[in-house]
Amino acid sequence: MTSGTVDLSEALPADGRRAAPDYPIDGAAPQIAQQPRTREDLAGLLAAATETGLAVVPQGSRTALDLGRPIDRYDVALDMRGLDGIVDYEPADMTVQVEAGMTLRALRAHLAEHGQYLPADPPPGDDVTIGGLLATARPGAWRGHMPAARDLVIGMEVALADGSLVRSGGRVVKNVSGYDLHRLHTGALGTLGVIVEASFK
Repeated sequence: MTSGTVDLSEALPADGRRAAPDYPIDGAAPQIAQQPRTREDLAGLLAAATETGLAVVPQGSRTALDLGRPIDRYDVALDMRGLDGIVDYEPADMTVQVEAGMTLRALRAHLAEHGQYLPADPPPGDDVTIGGLLATARPGAWRGHMPAARDLVIGMEVALADGSLVRSGGRVVKNVSGYDLHRLHTGALGTLGVIVEASFK
């Protein structure tokens, strides 16, 4: 495991490295902390980690690290906040495609410029990242008045452990491009893949 750590560090972009002690979970710090800026960097990190046998824990605003079962190993902290842009926005169609590291607050501010709003009510509030919102799929106090997270998503791109990027759904509301795998990833806590982008209606 330690020999793989050196190889992984050398394989990753230096500008994405972060201080590992800044990413503790239950008192344990990872060996490496990385904040990719592109989907290619993210895919490369996952592929290298898988090849060297290192355990990756994706995270954004770090507001839901207590969910799920306790982690057995924590080698690499994957900080998704470097992927925080809007990929595509069509106000007339009321659809938006965003990267997973964008916060709900930032997305809502952008939508508000066009008089639009994403009806989500996660317990951590607006500081949650879009990836965290979907990976946890936690309902908030308005759960009876707002749609579930999985019902807002019309498309998603996910990075798998081998570094491959897979897309489900599309950017339009009426889409017949296969199985709705984005619904499977919603609420999976990142165990099936790392959410890279999401499209909302």
